Amino acid sequence: MIERGRRRRLACRLLLRFGPFAPDDSRAVGKWWAVNGRATGVPTVADIHVRLCLRSAVGNPLAAREDVTMAEREHGEPGWSELAGRLARARSYWLGTTNSDGSPHATPVWGVVLGGGFYIYSERSTIKARNLARDGRVVVHLESSEEVVIVHGEFDNIGRPADTPEVVEALDDKYDQPDELKYLPSADGSFDVLYRLRPKKALTWCLADYEHTQRRWSAPPAT
Repeated sequence: MIERGRRRRLACRLLLRFGPFAPDDSRAVGKWWAVNGRATGVPTVADIHVRLCLRSAVGNPLAAREDVTMAEREHGEPGWSELAGRLARARSYWLGTTNSDGSPHATPVWGVVLGGGFYIYSERSTIKARNLARDGRVVVHLESSEEVVIVHGEFDNIGRPADTPEVVEALDDKYDQPDELKYLPSADGSFDVLYRLRPKKALTWCLADYEHTQRRWSAPPAT
């Protein structure tokens, strides 16, 4: 109960400073937290923490660093749900796989987070799909080099996209612009393989305050 109260107070303080509220409107922040503080998909302390450290590059670095350090201390190491949320908000991703000769291969991909799982799709004839058929180990990175999330893991082939319609629907919801439709499995049957990530470890930081925002995550040992 004490820890929950501390995290609530910290989140409210950061929301007052950087959220859509008047600087002295603590009552509005309290009402917002009461409605949204435990809901799925709302900003967490760590999300606010990232936006805060990005602002530190153009705001008050000393004051921002103090809040970033406090947020880090309060929030601790990231959990997978936080990392999945960060992945969910990105539009595109960099995917690293291994070629047959051992050399690295990098390519941009689209993907979606659903039920805590991260999914991508492809054509089996592509280099990345051939690489994954031979060696599922990957590195996934956000587009941004300022707000960094690097995830190491393995992609499992879970069959054709049509076999998992909820993921196809989630992709349609995410990439909903008219010029994006043609690049989705729902519109192009040549996308014939869907992958789900088994994350092993991750590293995240904000470039504006690298020293105080670098955080690591490792998957629990298999039982």
